[in-house]
Amino acid sequence: MKNYALITGASSGLGKEFAYLSAQDGYSLIITGQNKERLENVKKEISNRYHVNVITFLGDLSND
Repeated sequence: MKNYALITGASSGLGKEFAYLSAQDGYSLIITGQNKERLENVKKEISNRYHVNVITFLGDLSND
């Protein structure tokens, strides 16, 4: 079973940095953010660089 890390706000700032660091440590990722284009870019960059599975979730987790 693969270990997954859930990273919120992964399309920029600290969330993006946490996503890269987690992938570097071998974690597959579930990343969330509000900007679809930036989130997809992060997914592509991480997948290509670290060869881990990345699942995206577009949305604001503070809303129901």
